[in-house]
Amino acid sequence: YFSMTYDSRLNPDFSTLQKKLLLTDRQRAEAENLALECCRHDSVRLSYPADPREDACHYLLYSEEGRLCAALAMVPCGESAAECTAFTLPAFRRKGCFDALLNRALEDFEEYDIFFPVSGTCPDTEKTLTALEARLDSTEYQMEWSSENRNRTPDQKKPACFLTSSPSPDDRETLYWSFYTGTSKAPSSDGPAGTFLTTRTGEGCVCLHQVEILPAFRRQGLGTAMIRLFLDMAEQKNISRVILQVSGDNEAAMALYKKTGFRITEALSFYFY
Repeated sequence: YFSMTYDSRLNPDFSTLQKKLLLTDRQRAEAENLALECCRHDSVRLSYPADPREDACHYLLYSEEGRLCAALAMVPCGESAAECTAFTLPAFRRKGCFDALLNRALEDFEEYDIFFPVSGTCPDTEKTLTALEARLDSTEYQMEWSSENRNRTPDQKKPACFLTSSPSPDDRETLYWSFYTGTSKAPSSDGPAGTFLTTRTGEGCVCLHQVEILPAFRRQGLGTAMIRLFLDMAEQKNISRVILQVSGDNEAAMALYKKTGFRITEALSFYFY
């Protein structure tokens, strides 16, 4: 519910409000186009969870002319919380679309804590959240590394270390990485010093996640060494972009990523309802 712009000649048909556990191909395309049009209008970046793998419960509302004018999705996060994403076409705002969708969704998620993801800053979104008495719970940042903008200044002396990877049995686009110290290319019997996952998200782009340096190896500069080593390997394999998400509360992780060449590209705030 991102803007107060509306057109009095266009009206939603509330009798069409429906719940869908799985979208048809047509509905999926309609929802994605709806989100794209709203984001362009409001200068924000937020996607609609139309992919079946996101396990969303969808609530759809059509106009009198048969066009999808509003959509809301609830994505369960555990047993007692759900993430709510909603879009309404600019021409259909201030006509009760969001209220109707949310009230219907709350019939199914009455006992859940609801979180609203908000991208960027939009005064109308803030007004809606204020009306709901939703409060800011947390902020996450999307960060990006690009081979084109990589800092080419010489590094300090690098510790002896290497990486190994193995494919995920559940997702062919995901790799498990282990980081070892030492000169031997054979993994140590003591186990890795750090681990992380990467998932290919597009041509020349991967998402970095679940990054961890084990407690016994922290505060030795190994986190920086691990990330830089991976970025060297990524560039050799024609990976030009690496993206990740990090909590705004995790100052140490943000400092690490900035040090290794990542920059903040987007802020995503979560409001609790």
